[in-house]
Amino acid sequence: FNDQISCPFASPEEALALDPCREYGEFAQAELIRRFEEHYQKELAHSDYPARMSGVYISMFSGLIEIYGFEMLLLLLGMYPKEFGKVIDGYYRWVKQFFDAYAKTDIPVMMVHDDLCWTEGPVTHPEWYRQYIFPYLKKLIAPVKAAGKKVIFTSDGTIDVFFDDFVNLGIDMLVMEPTSDIRE
Repeated sequence: FNDQISCPFASPEEALALDPCREYGEFAQAELIRRFEEHYQKELAHSDYPARMSGVYISMFSGLIEIYGFEMLLLLLGMYPKEFGKVIDGYYRWVKQFFDAYAKTDIPVMMVHDDLCWTEGPVTHPEWYRQYIFPYLKKLIAPVKAAGKKVIFTSDGTIDVFFDDFVNLGIDMLVMEPTSDIRE
């Protein structure tokens, strides 16, 4: 635990000026493939779990939380939804490189993680997610599915409101918190 946290942006305007591709850069695809494969081989060597895989933890919403922190993220999506939509598009273009590389690995299963909700449910209106998060998740997952891989999606929180959205993503399995209605 570290309670010494701070937002890297002095203002919403500075936060909205972020270009994730320019800020975080592009990785060599061969290097990403190697790293995914290496992680998977370690899983095979050190674990006897029946489902071993690698994956991406900072898919869309979790990545935005990582970049902005929760308070700035809420401010941006509440007060500047259209302007922030451009940043979200930029983040999608940046994180896409990981999904494209994963599609070219020999790993049969991918874990896609995105903490979309808290225990109480979505942190903003579900329609916001349907406009700014789920379309990008679907596009991110598409090359992985086209490569014949299984996709396991994991989200924390109570995600009941999004069950139909998860089906629409074409995922193979959903890992959820016990606060979600599994019967649904």
